Amino acid sequence: MRHGRSVRVVENKDAVLSSATSLHNARKTFLKCLGKIPYDNNYPLNAKVTGVSVYEGIKIENVVFELRKNVFATANLYIPENATGKLPGILMQCGHSDLGHLFFNYRRVCTTIAKAGNVVLAVGSEILGYRPSWGMLTGV
Repeated sequence: MRHGRSVRVVENKDAVLSSATSLHNARKTFLKCLGKIPYDNNYPLNAKVTGVSVYEGIKIENVVFELRKNVFATANLYIPENATGKLPGILMQCGHSDLGHLFFNYRRVCTTIAKAGNVVLAVGSEILGYRPSWGMLTGV
């Protein structure tokens, strides 16, 4: 038992390979159902910091970036105020709230993680399709 869960040892190599093949096939089918998604690895994000604030020793940068041409998204970047050198980075995807990444509970979690010495990028839920994007709201 580990952390209250039972650990099962798989001794059959074929069962493991079959499971991996099933997972691969499920992923392939899922992506096929989505259809062709326009994606350009070389498209610049054109990120802009629109504001900076400091809260409880954490610098919070408000960022707007372009996912694809004329498709904008917003995010908050939480950075420990006195950080130096490289830090671990965490992507926080926030959904299921009308306020997206601005919802108090999400901000509290991001601040707590940043206080532990991490950089957190909290992405707005418009990326997930829950809310209109910044570009849609501003006509950009």
